[in-house]
Amino acid sequence: MNRLVQILVRLPFILVGIFAVVAIILNLTDKPEQEAEKISVPQWVYSPAPIQVHPELQRLWTEDDAVMLAKLVWSEARGVPSKMEQAAVVWCVLNRLDDGSWGDTIESVVTSPNQFAWDESAPVDDDLVELAKDVLNRWELERTKQISAGRVLPRRYLYFGAENGRNYFRTDYYNFDDVWNWKLPDPYTDMEA
Repeated sequence: MNRLVQILVRLPFILVGIFAVVAIILNLTDKPEQEAEKISVPQWVYSPAPIQVHPELQRLWTEDDAVMLAKLVWSEARGVPSKMEQAAVVWCVLNRLDDGSWGDTIESVVTSPNQFAWDESAPVDDDLVELAKDVLNRWELERTKQISAGRVLPRRYLYFGAENGRNYFRTDYYNFDDVWNWKLPDPYTDMEA
């Protein structure tokens, strides 16, 4: 009888442990092996409010960068249905900047020949400038290891194309099989209301 009581007392802890292991296994097998190795703890967290950067941090971007990215979003994604998908255009630029193959500044990445629909004469939309600044702040916080800042597009997605009013992000220029599935939380849900 004593043995049965001990087992019953420990059973909830054992079940929680089993569920945790199963959840970890399912989470890892849901991602390609290459991406699973790159993911670091903690995972990205939901962050509904625009991120504010601490004023003492060294700025990794300028106001001109934010305006340039806003013009790019206007050209590439003004008609897509969500802020998250518009923000992904900015993240794609920043992924390329971090990759280093397209230049070492936001301007050099955006104006790289035959890469984006960059148009100097595109209008400056204040909402898109704010969106660009929000993504830039999140990127800056991520790069300076301050917090997990609400990335909406993983680092390895460097390309995108459009079809039927939507942008599809992918890891390889020629491979359309690995298209981003929008599994990360949408930090802009509250902003769209």
